[in-house]
Amino acid sequence: MMVFDLFMQEPRIDMNQRWQRPLLDESLTPYIEIDAARLEKNLQTMQEKASRASVTLRPHIKTHKSLYIARRQRALGARGITVSKPSEGEVFIRGGERDELLAYPVIRAESIASLLRLAAQHQAKVTLIVDASSKMLSSDKGPHGTNASGFGVAVDENDVCYEVSRLSKEHGFMLWQENAPHVCSLLRIYPNRSCAVMAQSDSYVLHHADGQAEIQPVDACGRFI
Repeated sequence: MMVFDLFMQEPRIDMNQRWQRPLLDESLTPYIEIDAARLEKNLQTMQEKASRASVTLRPHIKTHKSLYIARRQRALGARGITVSKPSEGEVFIRGGERDELLAYPVIRAESIASLLRLAAQHQAKVTLIVDASSKMLSSDKGPHGTNASGFGVAVDENDVCYEVSRLSKEHGFMLWQENAPHVCSLLRIYPNRSCAVMAQSDSYVLHHADGQAEIQPVDACGRFI
């Protein structure tokens, strides 16, 4: 609405209109609006920080889930992308991405079978992370309030021990002194509390002294009441 000042004879914009922007179509609200200039500035800033630190940037696309934005990140210097689930990875491989990190706890091989088949068809690289953290370990620091220093102990193939100091969703954080474990190394984790671990698993591997192993079910898994 245009409001005219009868004395000045000049149009004056209603204050309510100042906060209104034209719609690109007649879609109903709510809708998502992204400031293109601010988006580009944020993408550039993140890449510049990574470059100054001499590290490669592999952005997590779960914050935008957009092929357009992922392509801008790659154009600015990002090396591949990170996806949070196999179905997301498939969308981005079809969209042209050829280097993905799947930050997803792989429990069953069949959950990633479709993604891996698609990656093979498009000659795309998919890196997998198998971890546990708060989705697997107990958030208690020891049984019955014993207040242990961490959430468990991780041991690598060279018998070097690391304390699991923090948990966050699918991620665990370890303390180390002189040598950090190698990326993609296999770690054996001894949790502070076994009851929570077993309650969130439907099977376990029974390892025998002769090297043989068998899978046994956690028969009472999910029985919380």
